[in-house]
Parts: sequence; C-alpha cells; structure tokens
Amino acid sequence: MISKVLSLLMFSVCVAAIAQQAPAPFPPPPAMPADMRAILPSDASSEALAALFAPMEGSLPVFWQAGPAGHAGYARLPINLAGTTHSRASWDIAVKLDLASARGIQFDVFCRDVAPIDSMRIYFRSGDGWYATSFDTQYTDQWNRVVIDKAKTGIEGSPAGWEHIDAIRISFWRGDNQDSVAAIANLAIVGSNPDIIVVRAESNIHANNPESKGYSSYAASFSSTVDALNIACATLSDLDLNAAMLETPSIVVLPYNPRMPDDALALLQQYAARGGKIIACYSLAPGIAELLGITDSSWQRAEAAGGYMGFQATPARLPGQPDFAPQTSPHSNIVKAMTAGQIIATWRNTDGSDSGQPAVVVTPNGAFVGHVWNNPQENSKRQFLMAVIGHLAPKLWEQAARAEFARIGVIGRHHDFAALSAAMPANANAAAKADLAAANTLRQQALDALAAGNWQDGIALSSQASDRALAAWCRIQPSQADDFRGFWCHSAFGLPGKTWDEAIKFLADHGFNAIAPNMLWGATSFYPSKVLTPDKSVATSGDQVAQCLSACAKYGVKCHVWKVNWNCGSRASKEVIDALVAQKRTQKSYDGTENPRWLCPSNPINQQQEIDAMVELVRNYPTLDGIHFDYIRYPGQDGCFCDGCRERFQQRIGTVVDNWPQDLRSNDDLRAQWLQFRRDAINTVVQQVHAQAKKVRPNIQISAAVFSNWPTCRDDIGQDWSMWCERDWLDFVCPMNYRDSNLEFQNLCRRQSAWAHKVPLYPGIGMSCWKTPGDAVKFSEQIAVVRQAGLRGFMVFDYDRNALGCLPMLSLGATSWPVPAPKR
Repeated sequence: MISKVLSLLMFSVCVAAIAQQAPAPFPPPPAMPADMRAILPSDASSEALAALFAPMEGSLPVFWQAGPAGHAGYARLPINLAGTTHSRASWDIAVKLDLASARGIQFDVFCRDVAPIDSMRIYFRSGDGWYATSFDTQYTDQWNRVVIDKAKTGIEGSPAGWEHIDAIRISFWRGDNQDSVAAIANLAIVGSNPDIIVVRAESNIHANNPESKGYSSYAASFSSTVDALNIACATLSDLDLNAAMLETPSIVVLPYNPRMPDDALALLQQYAARGGKIIACYSLAPGIAELLGITDSSWQRAEAAGGYMGFQATPARLPGQPDFAPQTSPHSNIVKAMTAGQIIATWRNTDGSDSGQPAVVVTPNGAFVGHVWNNPQENSKRQFLMAVIGHLAPKLWEQAARAEFARIGVIGRHHDFAALSAAMPANANAAAKADLAAANTLRQQALDALAAGNWQDGIALSSQASDRALAAWCRIQPSQADDFRGFWCHSAFGLPGKTWDEAIKFLADHGFNAIAPNMLWGATSFYPSKVLTPDKSVATSGDQVAQCLSACAKYGVKCHVWKVNWNCGSRASKEVIDALVAQKRTQKSYDGTENPRWLCPSNPINQQQEIDAMVELVRNYPTLDGIHFDYIRYPGQDGCFCDGCRERFQQRIGTVVDNWPQDLRSNDDLRAQWLQFRRDAINTVVQQVHAQAKKVRPNIQISAAVFSNWPTCRDDIGQDWSMWCERDWLDFVCPMNYRDSNLEFQNLCRRQSAWAHKVPLYPGIGMSCWKTPGDAVKFSEQIAVVRQAGLRGFMVFDYDRNALGCLPMLSLGATSWPVPAPKR
C-alpha cells in the first residue's frame, strides 16, 4: 500500500514538473497583410511545415501549432540553453526564394522570455555565403512585427545573389544558461513591386576595400527614409540588375556607387532613355554624370570648421521642400555645370551661414545629392526627400501623405493617435495635455488637406502633429533625481560648430551632468602632454582638456577624460607610427600580419606609457573629476602574437613554444596560460593606474567603457572587467550595451548588475549606433530600463549631432530634474 502511494505521489510530481515546464500557448498571431506573399506553403500539414525547420547541432525540433479558424499557425521554437553547450538555438528553414527585386521579408515573433537570450539574428543562405542581420523584439507580452530589409544586411562569405536563397536561418544566441521558447509566424516577402529601387554597390565590395561597409550602410540609410515615407522600395545588388527589374520602378537610387558594372550601366542608360529617373548621391560613376546632364563636378572639403550641417532651400526650391534639412557632411561633390537643371539646396555651414555651394540639384533625368545620405529619420529630412521624389514621380505624393498622417501618435507601444490619447494619464501635467490637444488640432487640419488632395500641406501638417504628439509623450516620462547622466564625446573638440562652452551648456540645459571627452589615444594627446605626442591642433587650437574643464566648471558638469588605450587611431602621424614599429612596440596578428596602429599590451614600455599618460592627467589638471579607460583590451583573439609576446610568454612559462603561435590554440594547457598572460597584460595597467592615480589624488574617479559580454570578453579580448570591479580598481563601470532592442538592453543590465559587484554600474546607451540614431522614444525607454533596474546612472554614445534633435525632447521628461517633494 505504501509503495502504491509513493508511486502515485512520484507520478503526480512528475506530471506537475512536466506541466510546469510546458510553455503556455501563444495567442494567435496577427493576420498576414493581404499584399504580402507567404514564404511557407499554406496547404501543407503541420508535420510538413515543422519538417521545414531543420535544427542545427544541439537545437531541438520545432512544433507547428495550427491556428484557429481565421488565424495563421506558427512554429514553436524551443530555445534549449539550460544544461547545454551550444552557443545558440538555431534552425535552417528550407526555401527556394528569388528576393532580387524584393525589399526583403517580414515575420511576426513572440518570445516568452528574452532574459536568457543575448541576441537574435537571421541569415539568408545563397551559394557559398550568407546575408545576415540582427532583429529584435521590444515587448514580451505581444507579437512583434519584424521587417528585414536587404539593405540592412551584412555579407558573410561569397553569396551568389539574392535570387538564389535556399535557406533562412533563425538564431537565438545564448545569454544565460536558461531555457526559453519563441514563436515565428507569417513569414512573407515584402516589396515585390517597388516604386523605388536602391542599388547597392556590391561589385565594389572586397576584403581590402575600406569603403566596403559604406556601400551597405549608405544604401540602408537612404532606403530607411524611403521606407518611412511608406513608398515601396527594394534594395538590389548592382550585380543582379536586369531589364525586368527596371520595368516598373519610377526612380532608381545610386546611394554610393563609385563604379558600375558595364552591363548595369547599359541597363540604366536604357531606363533613363524611356523616362526613368535616377537619384545619385556623392559619387558619379563613369556614365552616370552624362545620364543626369552634369558636365562638371569636383570633390571639395567644407571650408567652415565642423563641415556642413545640412540642406538650405534656395529660391528654386521644390513644392513641399522644407527651409532646412539636417545633413552632416565634412565634404561634398560640388556640381560646377550641367546642361539643364536647378540648384534646389545649398550647403549650410555649422555656424548657420549659407556656404553658397550646391548641395542638391535636380535635372530633367533625376537628381544629384552632393554627399552620402544620413540623418535618415529626421522629419524634415523625410519631407526633403519626398519633395525630390514627388517632383520626379508625382504619383507617389498621395501614398506618402497618407503614410505620414497614419504615423501621428505611433510612439512606443501606441499604434495610433487614439491609443496615445487614451494612454494620457488623467493627472498629466498641463503642458503634456496642451501638446496633445495641439497635435489633435493639427491632425484634423492634415485630414482636411488630404481630403482636398493637398498632399504637400498634408505631409507638413502631419509632421507637425507628430512632433507635438511626441512632445506630449515625452512630457509624461518620469525622471529621477541625483542620477549620473553622462555622454561620451568621441571628438576632442566637442560638438562640430560649437565651442566647448556652447557644447557643455547644451548638455547642462537638457539635464545631463557628466561628459567623457576623448582627449588621448595610444600615442596622441589633444593637450600639452609630456608622455604622448601632442596633436598638431594643440599648437593652433589650444589645450582641449583645459577648455572643456573650464566650461564644465561653469555649468556644473563633471568631466571624466576618456583615453583610448593601445589604439593609436588615425591622428598619429606616420613618423610616430614608423618609430613605434622600429621600436618593435606594435602588434602582429595570429597570421603574421603587422598591425602598426595598435600597441602591444604585453610590452612593458607600452604599459608604462599607458599608465603615465593617465596619471599625468590627474597630476596636471586638479579640477578633473575622473579618468576613463576605453579600448582597455586586445583588438580580438588574433592579437597580439609579436616576437616580444613570444619572448615574454616563454620566459613566463619557462619553456619554448616550438610551433608558434599554433600551439597556443591546439594545446589546451598552453591556451589557458596564454589567455591568462593576455589578461594580466591588461590588468597590470588598470591596477597601476588605480594605485598611482589615487596616490596623487584620492578622490579622482576611475572608470572604464567595457564590452557587454563578460565573461566571454575575458578570453576574446583579455578584458576581465568584473574582476576589476571586485578588486575596487574602478569607481564605476560602463558596459557598452548598444542594442536597439529594449529587451536585450534590459537583459544586459540585469546580468551586469551582478558582474559589477558593488561598483556602480552606468550602462552605455547607444544613441548613435541604433538603426535610427537619435530616437528620442528609444532613448527615453532605455533610460527607464536603467532606472527600473535600480541603477543610478547611464552613459550615452555619442555626443554628436544626433544629440541636438533628441535632447530637447528628453529634457521635457526623462532628463528633466524632478521638482523636490514638499517637506512634511
């Protein structure tokens, strides 16, 4: 009897355990849009659909959940990370796709718990290579629609083109050793019949071309603006163009195409001959200038300090063109002469003056923009591009105007203006309510303009309504008193076109209280250093540290000078680099390649220089608040394997490494000792800077920008930052959590809180690294994530022109200084 009871009890426990492990069912996914073309067969059985998902090594099979009547089914993806060793849960979906003339694909994803997941990526296999990019989810309690734009993918290996896709890989990369579950639904092709084609210069991409990344990123930047206009757009390779692809598009864009394949140029000549329009940016490949009617142009650097700041309308402006549209550009290709056309915009200098130099011209065959397209999501930038597109293809005005109207109030979780209005708290401040009321009035005026077919006014009014709706949302975001609010500033001169006084005042006026200006590199300083070689600008522009400190003292902003360790960057002169190479102080990669602009971290002379440079700052600038490490690491697993490293490592282990450097990877014991040797080289500098700087001034703050993925970075780059925190070598630490996904950002903050021990954690927010740089909504949401995690501050990368647009919005709420509660 007792045994039966025990058996029943054991059975009940097992059933309960299984029930606890089984994931709750997902809600039905949203319907697939009618104009989408499904990738998976709609008439296949659940078993057949599941079989299309082939698990990679270590991953589990998927289960296909059929949907109820009227709803699509979905693939349930078990993310098995607990008790496993594989780096990701991943599946290859067998497909046969020709995406050459499509924008990309879209799908809906629901992830029950993103906490164990470091990142999500999607790959498209083509021939001997892949196109790949990350994707993300913003919310865990709902389906998230993801659009994968071909323009935003990177290239791995040697893909055979978008028309030869035979597998889609979905990967959830390991963060924590815990299980989760996700679901994928509504895989579909988007943008099969585009109105605009963006041609990516894939024929120019090769391993030794430093511009290779630019060909992809500038295509992505342009297509982002077109997407925001809701105009059907697809990105094609210049290797894939054929006559059929050019039959329907109204406009072909060359975002950065220094050279065109001969057959592609011939196709564009035929396209232009039958009335097709071409927009070219920056470079004019042979034959393209003639198509546009441009007879003379030349490259020219901006004469004003700080470069150009944007497009200033001329008297020949187009209907719907704004007075000004931001466009950060240090130089431009200036049109000197053309057979017919007009200059619609000139370059505005950073001081606000008109340079008089042509920035954008339109011709009978299209338009030319003097530099690559950036600031893609600015409202005025969208209006500017729409004015050009509408001039070249008037039929596109209506859909762009209706899309701009539909965008009003689409902020964060709110999918339309009604949802935003319903979410406005009853006790919201008067300014927020006034902004929302103004947005509603402008929205009604925009609706009237659309009804009258006045598309230009409809766009302008809708844009104004969106701005007021955003202001209303920003005003109700909570703030927090006494937190650390800092910016990294990559430029030693502050914001382009502004003095340090103006740049620091702008920070303080918008609720920030700290800055980390980049004032020294591996071999160069922007102040009169006796340890490093002062940059030539010191002789003409003066001591940048002193100027920044003076402004910080004036406006109550803390200054933590940022040093790039080991990396000499581009400012170090050839003479300085040549001397370092001659002294055998620079790095050599695993394959023997010289890396002359990186100092070897195990070299005692380099270590002492790093230490002395940072301590010199503490000694020479008594009002300095802190010193800040960056690049306090190796560049990757391939550095450094120089002769000096070999000699020092062999001396440390007391034996000769016969097969150098291969034995350091094939021999587990040697590998472990080698990785510790690298960590110790970095640790020595951090420990000694702490000891010596605190001896000079005990209250100096020492901090570091670090990789987000400890403990992986211990081995990958020799950066054991959790140990630095444990030993109190740092006063605060700033992991660079530059993630678009708020949920991924949240997960990193949660993990890092434990790794930082008792040292204050100020996570790095990647404002300038997002797919939409300067997004005030994402900025506010990630600040909220930091505060909800109980952390008392954050750092932001980077203090550049993206900050000019979003900081005024943040200061309405998230970075305002809270009014103190009345004393009782």
